[in-house]
Amino acid sequence: MGWGYGFKCSKCKREYSYGVGVGFMFPEVYENLMKEVKKGKYGEEWKDLALKTKHVAIDAEEYLYCCSKCGNWKTEEGLSLYEPKDIEQLKKYEQQGKGRWAVGLDFKDASYVTTEDLREYYKILKKYIHRCEKCGTRMHRANMEESLNLKCPKCGGKPLKDHVCPIRWD
Repeated sequence: MGWGYGFKCSKCKREYSYGVGVGFMFPEVYENLMKEVKKGKYGEEWKDLALKTKHVAIDAEEYLYCCSKCGNWKTEEGLSLYEPKDIEQLKKYEQQGKGRWAVGLDFKDASYVTTEDLREYYKILKKYIHRCEKCGTRMHRANMEESLNLKCPKCGGKPLKDHVCPIRWD
């Protein structure tokens, strides 16, 4: 359900990696993230929108973000807020009930919205802008080429080409 890549730095030989997507604990991650938003961790605007919008949803999937200015990168939830396209259609979908999220884990009473649900039943309410922690520039979601050529977070070196390893998790 999640994937990423592992690297080895060509300069300092340090190993580093990233992982994106969702894991087995996604329903719990989603609920905790929504609680943080409603408590104000992501600012007053997000808090107000989350508290005042009926059936509000958040993009809780992890993505890789890159800074075009300094090359810094990070993984973070999408964090954009969504509202239903059609509340009646959403209610019908919710009445059908949710299946089990993962074998051995019972999240049937959990309140979460999957990425697929967002695409099908929701529209964007407010897009979250990811900022670089080093230079403050707006970050963008990495494309495949960027995701395979991430600089070492310790020294800024390029990854060794023969040490790029795919990772699948959960």
